[in-house]
Amino acid sequence: MMRADQLVNRCFSLKQVWGVHIAESPDGELQIQALLLENNKDTLFVKERLELQGLNQLTGDVLKNIPVSIGLDTPHVLFRAMDEAAPSVMAEQLHINNLDDFVIQTSELEQGYQAALIRRSLFNEWLEVFKRNQVRIVSIVLGPIHFSACLDYLVETDTTQSCEMGNYTLQWRQHSLLKMERRQQRTDHSSELQLGTELISSKEVLSYCNALAIILYGDDVPYITQQLFSSNVTANAYQQLYTRVMPVCLGFLLVLLLGNFFALQHFKGMQQQLSMEYAGYQQAHRKLETLQQQFEEHKRLAGQLDARQYGSFAFYADRLAATLKGRVGLSSLDLHPWHTEKDKLVTHYLFQKDLIIVTGTCQTPVLLSQWISDLSDEEFVESVSRQSYDYDEWEKTGRFLFHLNVKQP
Repeated sequence: MMRADQLVNRCFSLKQVWGVHIAESPDGELQIQALLLENNKDTLFVKERLELQGLNQLTGDVLKNIPVSIGLDTPHVLFRAMDEAAPSVMAEQLHINNLDDFVIQTSELEQGYQAALIRRSLFNEWLEVFKRNQVRIVSIVLGPIHFSACLDYLVETDTTQSCEMGNYTLQWRQHSLLKMERRQQRTDHSSELQLGTELISSKEVLSYCNALAIILYGDDVPYITQQLFSSNVTANAYQQLYTRVMPVCLGFLLVLLLGNFFALQHFKGMQQQLSMEYAGYQQAHRKLETLQQQFEEHKRLAGQLDARQYGSFAFYADRLAATLKGRVGLSSLDLHPWHTEKDKLVTHYLFQKDLIIVTGTCQTPVLLSQWISDLSDEEFVESVSRQSYDYDEWEKTGRFLFHLNVKQP
């Protein structure tokens, strides 16, 4: 999770921060200094300055919904330099029975610690005011503690330097803060400090430092050992992630879903078309199989007949007709008659080779016998069998049937 936080903080680092210092006099008068610090390609410069006369002017609209780092200085804040920052030592030296009634901030000095306390109920009242005014708070400190963030940007000297800033006198040497002392009366004396390339007046230095500390350190301020308010720099970075990246991701997801939908519709249409074509191919394949079966059956049937016998059919019919001489009437000649045999679900067609079944009419059996006798003299006749004759009294004629067996060619 730490790596994720670092990545988000790096991608969505604060580019603009309002540094605000709120000073309350004993009679309740407020002086609010606000300074907008911008980080442009690792170059810091003051973009805007405001001097507000009341909390009603300290709103999200006035501050353009930009993150705010606040330094709070009221008569209700207790400052004390201490040798140790342990809670038991603080309770003893500050004569406090219950530390849970206070919010506590401790920071490092060159020697010892600087403690700042305010009653929890009063601090919550300030938070409610900021929340009601829709101020995007990323940090709150008590007093001038963030002046330590500016020490690296001051002109280095080996001597101890001091400066009066509002209600405080601050002493430092090189990169170490020596002392933070609250004065009895606020000074209106104005001086200027050179911070990098910026020349900042003493009344704006604390506002500048409040913003600078957040840009430099984010949530992890090295010189504060105990914070009274959890910094929201990382939370602000995640908020920027959600407000900037999420719409893009949602838009991309929407485009992707739409693309998938249209692709699905396209492939669905192709699938329907291919299904229709496949059904057509299946029907054609079944028809082809049926035709192949019929073709094979026809081949089998044709194979039972010798092609040399096809010319004999006309010869047999001609010879039979030639021997009639008007004595007998032919009804049918069945040359090579066929019959069927079933094998399970398959029907086989079989031909009786060298057989002619003759049917017709004849007035007397004598004429029929004479004709059969004449047929027997033909060279192609092997024998005559299964003779039958039925005389019909009503029609005054007889019907006959006999099998004529022909010789092999």
